[in-house]
Amino acid sequence: MRYRISKIARIVGVTTEAIRFYEKKGVITSAKDEENGYRTYNVLDIGTLLRCRTYSQFGFSLSEAAQLINDCTLNEANKALVKQEAYLEHEIERYQRMLRRLREVNRMIASAEEDTGSCSIVLHPGIFRIDYHRNGILTEDQELLRIFSEWSNMIPFSFVSLRIPLQSLREQIQDYFVGLGILEEDAAFLGIEENHYIHHFSPGLAVCTTLKVVGRGPIDIRSLQYLYDYALRHDLEPVGDAFSQMVLALYRSTPNHTRYYRVWLPVR
Repeated sequence: MRYRISKIARIVGVTTEAIRFYEKKGVITSAKDEENGYRTYNVLDIGTLLRCRTYSQFGFSLSEAAQLINDCTLNEANKALVKQEAYLEHEIERYQRMLRRLREVNRMIASAEEDTGSCSIVLHPGIFRIDYHRNGILTEDQELLRIFSEWSNMIPFSFVSLRIPLQSLREQIQDYFVGLGILEEDAAFLGIEENHYIHHFSPGLAVCTTLKVVGRGPIDIRSLQYLYDYALRHDLEPVGDAFSQMVLALYRSTPNHTRYYRVWLPVR
């Protein structure tokens, strides 16, 4: 028996376009029905298409699946599958990390309003950071902008991060940086290393708060005075720039544009 392309596509679960592609590549061969001119295929073609779909589900493209069936020796097929196995293992780890990031962000969102304005003494996470603008002025350093573009493609592992110099907090100077951050636990996976542009904040003791910023204006450094004062009241010495991880931004009409940041001030 021979069957029309629409029926083969339906029972195998592929598109008619995919079947035509495999036929063009010589993976399967159709015969023309003399009565109506339709392409027809036999049951052996169904088995071949199922093997093609298996390769497709493993992540191979249509062209790669066709090549694996048509042109590969056993050794070549084995090498291709071993390479795909490594790729899938990497993707599984990436998605596991992504799930952890999602759960972490969701925990911060759930407690953001409750945590706003309150302080606690914690061990802050290790973070790698870059700065791309200072007080609203974008850097003109082309290498830094190139790194920024690379890190933007690493979202959701990269995130918006503020850096407030310790002197700005101490003297209430309106001076701060905005950049991107990547948690230390993801940095090795992503191939991130410290250099002239990338700065590493090692894990350590910190005073932590959630900062809520309402409106589209810049961050007011005075709004973090309570964080610095909390450290002093608890006999803790601020020892480094404060830095943050953006928790959530709610883009509503002015003036209700709202941002939440988890902020850490390193202390000892």
